[in-house]
Amino acid sequence: DLIAQGASFRSGLADEKSLRGDIEKALACGKDRLLAVPTPKLGDIPVLLTGADAVPVYEYFSDRMAAGYVYRGFSDFEPGKPVAEYKTGDRITVEALSHLENSDSDVPVDSEGAVIEDKVLIRDGIAENYYGSRQFSQYIGLENSSVVYNFRFSGGTATEAELREGDW
Repeated sequence: DLIAQGASFRSGLADEKSLRGDIEKALACGKDRLLAVPTPKLGDIPVLLTGADAVPVYEYFSDRMAAGYVYRGFSDFEPGKPVAEYKTGDRITVEALSHLENSDSDVPVDSEGAVIEDKVLIRDGIAENYYGSRQFSQYIGLENSSVVYNFRFSGGTATEAELREGDW
């Protein structure tokens, strides 16, 4: 991996081929930046995020139910209150899971020894439960909380094909 630090570079390998490739990537990145222009005003256009591109959108919701986010003031989500202003559309449900098929994070206890239990964090767009480390859970008055490694997000009623065909 190439790491830029000011005008110098650190490369994991010292052989000529790897170093040359790293420098070519850095130069290409610099050229791209020089050729960049402002994005034209596009108005309202539909955007469909799938796969890994959709993950940060989902993480927005799960992160804001974390005790650490609440304690630090990064989250204004409160149990019993909507997590978004829904005028139309489907409402999100977020579940913390102790077991998720094919997950490499299926463990009965978290890194602090707390038992991981299934719980609904957000149900149909309404915040229900926080989760988090013992430290931050105690700071905000949570009992029987744990770190969560597996989440399930649901709430959509349209298939990806229907979304791609839709007139939004």
